[in-house]
Amino acid sequence: MSKLEQRQRREQGIIEMMLSQLEHKRVLELRMSDIAKLAGCSMGVIYSHFPSKEDLLLACANHQMKLDMALLDRMVIGQPDPLDKILAANIFYWVSSHNSISQYALKQFVMNPHVWSAASPYRVDRMNALAGEILEKMKHVATQVNTEFQLGLDRSGIEMFLYGIFGSTIGLYQESVCGFIGLMCTQNTDADPYWLLYKQILKRNLKGWDIQPPDLDERIDRIYSLLSSVFNDVSSDPQRDINNN
Repeated sequence: MSKLEQRQRREQGIIEMMLSQLEHKRVLELRMSDIAKLAGCSMGVIYSHFPSKEDLLLACANHQMKLDMALLDRMVIGQPDPLDKILAANIFYWVSSHNSISQYALKQFVMNPHVWSAASPYRVDRMNALAGEILEKMKHVATQVNTEFQLGLDRSGIEMFLYGIFGSTIGLYQESVCGFIGLMCTQNTDADPYWLLYKQILKRNLKGWDIQPPDLDERIDRIYSLLSSVFNDVSSDPQRDINNN
């Protein structure tokens, strides 16, 4: 094994160790010395890979987003309809966040501008590249939706459509976990009231773009059920093919 391969393997091990600790401890509770001890590395070795805790957090978020993307890609391939792909990508964010609050908390923490400013340019560039890759994939799918429903959107309109629908997904989930909109969710139901509210907002968002297929409720419920089933098993088998679920 070359020195570069050894370094990459060690770095991967440090990232995985950090992620495992985040399942039990808050981000602010973890120290670099804790990670060094658990990974069996000196502080010098840790800092040779990650010059700051913020840098390590950004690396962890990048790693987790890649895992999510791999699963999302397999799921999207299984949805032949462009609108179903858009729905699946949004519902994926909701269900995956609900499945692991610790991973969701990490993603939220690294959105803090302080974390980005304290991380190395290398980590920032990698995160930006990954975000750009995700955006381009979603633009391609949104272009197909634009054609299917004859929306007549130009490039900026397609971007606005994506930012709007994903923004409402991300924003409402964040509010649901902090309890900010608790007074809005007082329905007497056995179902998750926040999910029901999100489903209603998702449908209204699409209606605003004149996207109103008659089976929209059934599509959303089917995809939600599929993803919920997948995430019940993904922790025991991360490589599971959801198309066989």
